[in-house]
Amino acid sequence: MSAVAIVGAGPVGQTLALLLARYGVGSVLVERWGRPYPLPRAVALAHESLRTLRLAGFDRPDLLEPWGLDGQEFVFQDAAGEILLRTSFAQESESGHAQMYAFSQPLLEAELADLVSRTPGIEVRRGYSACDIEQGRDGVRLAAREHDGMDFVPDGRELTIDAAYVVGCDGANSTVRDLLGLALDADDFQRRWFVVDVDPHPGTTITPYAAQHLDPSRPTTLIAGGPGRRRFEFMVMPGDDDAAMDTDETAWRLLEPWGVHPRNADLVRHALYTFAARVAPRWHRGRGVLAGDAAHQMPPFLGQGFNSGIRDAADLAWRLALLVGGATADLLADYTAERHGQVREILTETVAAGRLICETGPEPARRRDERMRRRSTEVRPGKAVWPLRRGTLRSGDPAAGTLGLQARVRRAGRTALLDAATDPRGPVLLIAPGRPRPDLPAALRARWDAIGGTVVRLGPADADADEATGPFADVDGDYGRWFARLDAAAVLVRPDFYLFGSGARLADVPRLLGDFLAATGTDTAVPPLPPDPREQQDAVNS
Repeated sequence: MSAVAIVGAGPVGQTLALLLARYGVGSVLVERWGRPYPLPRAVALAHESLRTLRLAGFDRPDLLEPWGLDGQEFVFQDAAGEILLRTSFAQESESGHAQMYAFSQPLLEAELADLVSRTPGIEVRRGYSACDIEQGRDGVRLAAREHDGMDFVPDGRELTIDAAYVVGCDGANSTVRDLLGLALDADDFQRRWFVVDVDPHPGTTITPYAAQHLDPSRPTTLIAGGPGRRRFEFMVMPGDDDAAMDTDETAWRLLEPWGVHPRNADLVRHALYTFAARVAPRWHRGRGVLAGDAAHQMPPFLGQGFNSGIRDAADLAWRLALLVGGATADLLADYTAERHGQVREILTETVAAGRLICETGPEPARRRDERMRRRSTEVRPGKAVWPLRRGTLRSGDPAAGTLGLQARVRRAGRTALLDAATDPRGPVLLIAPGRPRPDLPAALRARWDAIGGTVVRLGPADADADEATGPFADVDGDYGRWFARLDAAAVLVRPDFYLFGSGARLADVPRLLGDFLAATGTDTAVPPLPPDPREQQDAVNS
């Protein structure tokens, strides 16, 4: 029996499988398409998502274009091109990366697919679509039939997978969601847009770099679409005909006012999209659970739809690993509470931005522009972090639910970001610079070790321990300032980088760890996580 059956081998499903493998949990990926979808879709990757992908094994900086490079800004313009508001993403993020990156989804998915193919413990079955789910007390049985991507193949082969859990990462039209009897709520917002991707020829510069052009006659968005690529999004207006709109001729006609034409750019693709805002009130039933677009659909105005799916994978992977290992808490109910709450908050802000951007009435648009002008043209920092407000969090702790910091550390002469330096495989107890290693009761330490927990001690900037157990130097002093703001001596960082809670004194650490073990149902003797399949493969190869 496989530990987890994952339906949908897009970026969310593949990321989930890679993270599960990291935690020692095997999976089967079932995908109806014979090969990854080749056309661009999402183009905005948040710093937090990159941290997750790096943990999953992704290491292709050449596929990413950081926003804010060379001082570039995201501007809001009126119909005449006057700047109403300027936003910068140049400031440092909590994750040690740029705030946001542009990327090409097909290239990123291809890299993830390559990682999946090389990772022991992950089986991929392409050309099959889920058709039935039977749930039992100790597992699920997933039935799938041969599929050509558009429909089931007549008299096609059938596939049966027995697993402990099944996850639907199968997109907006999720079959798993239907089979589990779950549903999305009603649309909060729906607009039609014409999306066009172009590759500028060498030496061609398209300006502005990124903009919302608030012309009520046709709102337009310009953004980076990955290294060397640009994306234009044009709102479909009343009277536009779909058949006439979705053509090369219309694409070039709409691009012409921006100085983009066949002599200086290649047309990559164009497509009509309906931007919708929906979320499932409940994300799991029994041993079946949803992630990504199967659980929520988000307009692109804040660039958070794809990133919310990656957050789902990061949050779900460690829970499934603990459940497979014997955890007794209702971790999937907490998953729904956390992810639904955060997604709903982001969705509310996204819809508010969408209503502002999509205004087509000349008089309401004029009043909107005046309001934005009164806010001045000062550069405002972009936002790409939303806290968790409920779920597997320490009650009453102000640090709980905030995103953990990743900064540069050094030990034995090697400087790296925290994850690369420590290679975490579970929750991390992070000790403030200059504090000694806490004494933990043997039984507590054994339970902590059993769930893959580690203790990471930080030292001052000039520390440079040679031994493997010494502190990591806080190279830039970022951790010292962060712990001071938190008024904490230690924090417990969940595997998805959010803080479970903090301790003001080292004497608080045993209670902090005990609270986490209790919240996750691992406070009694539970079996350790299954061995890492990559380590098993290394042993075979040696």
